Amino acid sequence: MSHEIRNPLSVIIGYTQLVQEEPDNVMENEERLSKIMLTSNRLKRIVDDLLDFTVMEDQRLTLNPKPCLIPTLVPNNT
Repeated sequence: MSHEIRNPLSVIIGYTQLVQEEPDNVMENEERLSKIMLTSNRLKRIVDDLLDFTVMEDQRLTLNPKPCLIPTLVPNNT
């Protein structure tokens, strides 16, 4: 799990430093900022999943099962 958190965090920090060091390089900075946003969202999902898992481990999660039709849950790729 350490790698999953550290890798996106390193990308965020690295690209942020590049943008700060070269503020006049607009085209490259747009690309860098896009990577920062993408990686930040990935890291947020990992943290959200970890928090959800913690809730499940602490048995604070309440499930409300309801009947459903499986075909409506699976996209039709044909």
